[in-house]
Amino acid sequence: MQCNPDGEEGDVRGYFIMMSGNDRKIKRIPVNETTWKNLHQLKEAGQSYDELLAGMIKREHDWRDWKMIAEIDRTGEFVAFDPDEILREETEHPKHAPRDSGGE
Repeated sequence: MQCNPDGEEGDVRGYFIMMSGNDRKIKRIPVNETTWKNLHQLKEAGQSYDELLAGMIKREHDWRDWKMIAEIDRTGEFVAFDPDEILREETEHPKHAPRDSGGE
């Protein structure tokens, strides 16, 4: 039996550094030994665990988007649209007007 990062016995490991703005915050994510080894095997030389996890998260988001689009395509539940018309409307009626610069 191994000790986890808190020094308690258990089959848990893992420290991952997550960046938030200019602050460095350390977040502990408990993972079992098998998951830790699998993550380590996926990590490339010079790649941080944060970079590895960020890439995995991006791929998961992309996969979920693709899955949603494939489901819409499969069920036929979509509405045809003219992208040029949407762009024209956005140009003519922007959602966010530029901020007043204070008379500069």
